[in-house]
Amino acid sequence: MEETLEAKVLRLNCQAMNSLEIPKRALKFLQEAERLLLDEDTADEKNKDRLSLLSVTFNNLACYYKSVKQPNVSLFYLNQALKVETESFAEPSDIASTHLNICAIYSQLGKHQLAVESALSALNFLQGYENEETLPENVINSLVVAYFNLGVEYEYLRKFQQSKDSYSKGRKYAEEYLGPSNTMTVKLNESLKNVNDHTESLNSFINSRRELRNHPKYNSQSISPTTTHPISELNPYKIKIGDIRLPSIHNKGKKRHKAQRASLEPTERNIENRGSIIESGINGTRKFLNAVDRLKALMS
Repeated sequence: MEETLEAKVLRLNCQAMNSLEIPKRALKFLQEAERLLLDEDTADEKNKDRLSLLSVTFNNLACYYKSVKQPNVSLFYLNQALKVETESFAEPSDIASTHLNICAIYSQLGKHQLAVESALSALNFLQGYENEETLPENVINSLVVAYFNLGVEYEYLRKFQQSKDSYSKGRKYAEEYLGPSNTMTVKLNESLKNVNDHTESLNSFINSRRELRNHPKYNSQSISPTTTHPISELNPYKIKIGDIRLPSIHNKGKKRHKAQRASLEPTERNIENRGSIIESGINGTRKFLNAVDRLKALMS
């Protein structure tokens, strides 16, 4: 019995996903599935099943290119899958899943605002399920992942309140449907705690800065960044703002002191000249005493 197109494409996709550890082999299976679906003989068959298979194949190609660290190629195939799903009026949960995959790629590329928009688009498609009494497993997983991803991307953008809200909503669904010990529930609790701790630290820092600014000891015009006082009044030694050197008069004294110290140090040069220095000092003293004696003689 000849294998149908649907069975062949599904088999190739399964073989590809089971062969991701051997990338070339996985890519070969996926490219064969893509070729079959885009073949001229089947291209005119715009039936929902064929488009659904094409969406699955595009998503798996995106998964492959993400695994080999080619995020831009992965993003191309995800957008192709999204286009096919929109044309075929696919299930909202399937479209939401593709948006979440796009969110993950944008985050990997550092485009966090676009990642937020993709997560919000996923949640928009999942809103119709939120009021149902029982939710399918894939919808529950998508809701939890969507709120978790949204919280992460808001953290990257430093929008901590929105991040807390997203984590809280995700935790609500995770605890209710997946249980408190589920991996996603634990991750959401940890993420929410980290954001709360960070927000508290940030608020504490801001409050301490505000208190310091309002403290009377520091609330003075003399330290204000802008002042109406002339610079000369605040800076009598004419030191440049930000310059930590001593005033010029002190610098001269310091240099003179260094010169005197250097002259007294027992270097070879000083030792050679010391005799002449002492002798000239004595001669000077004699001349001074002779002048005093002459003055006394004239006064007597």
